Amino acid sequence: RNMLYASDSGFEVSGVGPSIMDNIYAVVFDEFHYMNDRERGTVWEESVIISPKRTLLVALSATMRNVDEVRAWFSEVHGATELVVSSFRPVPLDFAYCNRDGLFALTSQRLGSAGRNMINPKVCSTDVLKAAKMRVEHRGIAGDWDDDVRKGKKPRRGNRKASPAEIAKEIDYMFEEGMRKGRMLKVMNARPSNQEIPSYGYLTRCLRKRSMLPAIVFIFSRDGCDRAAGMIAEGEHSDLLTEEEAKLVDEKVSAFETAHPGLIGEDKLRLARKGISSHHAGLLPIWKSVVEELFQDGLIKVVFATETLAAGINMPARTTAISSLSKRAGADGIVELSTSEVFQMAGRAGRRGKDKRGTCVFLRSQFEGAETAYNIINQDVEALNSTFAATFGMVLNLLKRRNLDESKELVEKSFGAFLMRKGRQERLGGRGAMSDAEMFVEAKKLLETAPLDEVSRLAKLSNRLRTEQKVLKKLAQINLLNQIADREQILPFVPVGTKAIIVQRDADTTCLNVQKVELETHLFQGRSDSLWKPLVEYAVVLGNVEINPESGEFTAVLTQSNEIRLLLNEHFVHIDVEGETLKWDKVDPKEWKTRFVPPRGHFEFSSTDQMYYASNDESRGLADLIPEIKFPPVPGHLLAQKDLMEGVRQKLSENLLYDRKDRRDLVKAFKAVKKLKKQFTVEQLRSVERKMDKLSVQEESNWKVFMSAAEALQEFGFLTEDHQVTELGSLGASLRSSNELWISMVLLSDSISELQPPQLAGLISVLLAEGARRDQVITFQADPETLEAVEDIRPLYSNLETAQRKKKLDIVITLDESDAGMVEAWAKGIEWSELMRGTSLQEGDVCRRLRRVMDMLRQIPRLPVLSEAIKLNARRAIHLMDRFPVADDVTYVVRSSKVEDSSETEDGTSDEEYIFSVVNAQDTDGSMDPIDPEELTPSVAEELDLLDFVPSGPGLNGGDFATSEEEFDDEEDEEDEEDNDEDSDVLYEEDDGGFNGPSSENDSSGDESIVTNAAVA
Repeated sequence: RNMLYASDSGFEVSGVGPSIMDNIYAVVFDEFHYMNDRERGTVWEESVIISPKRTLLVALSATMRNVDEVRAWFSEVHGATELVVSSFRPVPLDFAYCNRDGLFALTSQRLGSAGRNMINPKVCSTDVLKAAKMRVEHRGIAGDWDDDVRKGKKPRRGNRKASPAEIAKEIDYMFEEGMRKGRMLKVMNARPSNQEIPSYGYLTRCLRKRSMLPAIVFIFSRDGCDRAAGMIAEGEHSDLLTEEEAKLVDEKVSAFETAHPGLIGEDKLRLARKGISSHHAGLLPIWKSVVEELFQDGLIKVVFATETLAAGINMPARTTAISSLSKRAGADGIVELSTSEVFQMAGRAGRRGKDKRGTCVFLRSQFEGAETAYNIINQDVEALNSTFAATFGMVLNLLKRRNLDESKELVEKSFGAFLMRKGRQERLGGRGAMSDAEMFVEAKKLLETAPLDEVSRLAKLSNRLRTEQKVLKKLAQINLLNQIADREQILPFVPVGTKAIIVQRDADTTCLNVQKVELETHLFQGRSDSLWKPLVEYAVVLGNVEINPESGEFTAVLTQSNEIRLLLNEHFVHIDVEGETLKWDKVDPKEWKTRFVPPRGHFEFSSTDQMYYASNDESRGLADLIPEIKFPPVPGHLLAQKDLMEGVRQKLSENLLYDRKDRRDLVKAFKAVKKLKKQFTVEQLRSVERKMDKLSVQEESNWKVFMSAAEALQEFGFLTEDHQVTELGSLGASLRSSNELWISMVLLSDSISELQPPQLAGLISVLLAEGARRDQVITFQADPETLEAVEDIRPLYSNLETAQRKKKLDIVITLDESDAGMVEAWAKGIEWSELMRGTSLQEGDVCRRLRRVMDMLRQIPRLPVLSEAIKLNARRAIHLMDRFPVADDVTYVVRSSKVEDSSETEDGTSDEEYIFSVVNAQDTDGSMDPIDPEELTPSVAEELDLLDFVPSGPGLNGGDFATSEEEFDDEEDEEDEEDNDEDSDVLYEEDDGGFNGPSSENDSSGDESIVTNAAVA
């Protein structure tokens, strides 16, 4: 999306240049159903709408119901689109169910009336089994059993005893009835008892016993994942690895532990050595990548993961298990999993090339049993909806190259607008749920756009054309049936040597279909082409052959391909009885049948039940003489009717409204008004009209939001009165965030220019905060300068919040300083372990929040309008934050500006000197905190020429360095020497959390100048 906006607007957007789309051939949208995502789905829609027509778009999804609507939308906004549907799965998927009694197949081999496998009675709850038993035994007693249950009555019991087979059949009926009526019986929703819920240890033992590991167990809370992994490790049979596998895991885990001592807790390392792990957003990304690698190698046997693992991570397993079929969904409370969500998780089961089948296991949970699981997997997946939402960045980027009308046309291409238009058209056409009154109002409004007398003539001519077309089709049908009947009569008397057109041996069609195609293309399309030719071949009649008295006579023919066929009337398309018979001087026609047609036992049957025999070389000469013949001419009465039809079509094309795209809708509207005008009072129609106007407002909501956003941008100087993008607007157009206007306003404020780089990072976190959780603890305090800047921008926040509220804009605007102190601490060089001791947040959450700040900082140096001082501070902040494990060269690589591109501040301090002063700021006792080159990510260390220095002394203060010649070649060493020529001796010292100018200490010695430049990172 950023690439498209950069190419479309001419701006650099989020670091992407305008020429980036020039050489893009295709764009592939994997997991396209994520267009339903509330927050990110609009990005998918924008990408489809704005993509140039020359770019091939490919959308992939395994869980999308309304594929025809999506295809039609693609066709409308991007061009001709082909729908490719496949049910093939490389590894077939089975469903199983686990309770305290064991692991069972969820479905049986019995097929219901809808063709689906029915539920396995062994997994049904006790309540369902009792209900089915009572229903069987209740048969024959007055009253409906289902009604008794729903009304709370105790069902009466019969005198017969139900057999297991009858109970199983009754369960099938109960489920089919429930699905047909869209509801389940009351007994099927009964909560299972805790005695039926299996432990994770029991599940693991069942899977191991059946060789169904490795497995992913989905649990919908991070704590639940961690607790489950711990329970497995502490229980019996926790050794899931062979001796050789355990050795390999230990080597890899030990290597990670040696490279990053203390980074991951001992409990997680111990679990991994046993082949067990958790996987969720609270873990460090670098550790999750290790878990994924071990799992793919088959060295982690059980992973307890949240549902995020089902989206986009390449971790297929032999088995997946779903612990519950409901989850907590924020303000919505406990919600049942959707069918799409279940299939996304289930789809991880089955490794291509390793497993013959994959299995998804549903666990008996506190709230759901096997009945719920069976219902979910037999429901349709969710339909794709639109989440399109106009943002400030979208408005600015579209108006940069388009006027308002062109922008409106593009906004109205959203999937939501397409669905509304489609629904309105279907209702107007009588295929939807629009009432007669609504149809009347809608039709009347449409008729107001055209002269009524012309609409009347258009409707009459359209009806006349339709009538003449029906007459012609009926006459053509009668003509075809007459031809077949005539052929039935003359076939026994056709002379030997008569030329014929027959249906191809394996063509899945009949003579009637071929003749119909030929005749209709001639009559209704005004041309006689060869659409039917691939379906036929040419032959010569050899005579009639009787196979047996019951089947009657067949007509033997020889084809151009030198095959003998025994045919019935239905295989002949045309017999040329009026033309000359075929002559062959080598063999007399009277002998053709006896010479060329073998006994019945030599014939084979084709896929269309034609009897054929590959003839010998003797008949080849005759086959070569068989010509291609033409169909008989179209009868005169059909041609006359065709001329009549074309005359009406000509008059229709001369109508003044013929060129309107909605002329068919005009005709429908005219008929609707004519039919319904006497059925409603004026008051009824006015009421319906008000309702329809409200619907129209809803349909135009996207454009209304777009214009409201444009008005807000005008209010703050980002757009002119005539909707031209201003210089300030170019800044918002180049940004990528949830609220580009808000971020731009803050970056342009005076207070931000006074902040030092760590404080700038802290302030950026204030604009991006996810919101403090109730149990969140962060002990770090932001600098006073940062908090003062927050107070300075609070009026901006209030002004924008008021403007958005007045214009009913639901665009996120954030001002939350809860993360600022933590971000500043990381930017000032605090150790990761110390950072984590100062917060209750999980490691993954801290890492994600720091990365979000870095992502925004990386945009700032490339933005227009901003001062060079802010860009310089942003670049310095990136360098300060670009440390392991937040950046790790595996899951997150920072490609910040090279040091040689940096500039100096007004007092002459370079980037290198500034960063060195922050990293090695004095402690309270006057000592310097040394920097460890091993803690730097290679991307930053390489930029700052530090990799080829290895400390040999106790620290950076006066310590010596030895050059490592083994790591880099001579060319890199020469580059390092050139970069280190400039000594820097101006430092900043940290005092009371602020930066107070040059230090009184000057480092002028040769060795220490090398140290200074080496420690720049």
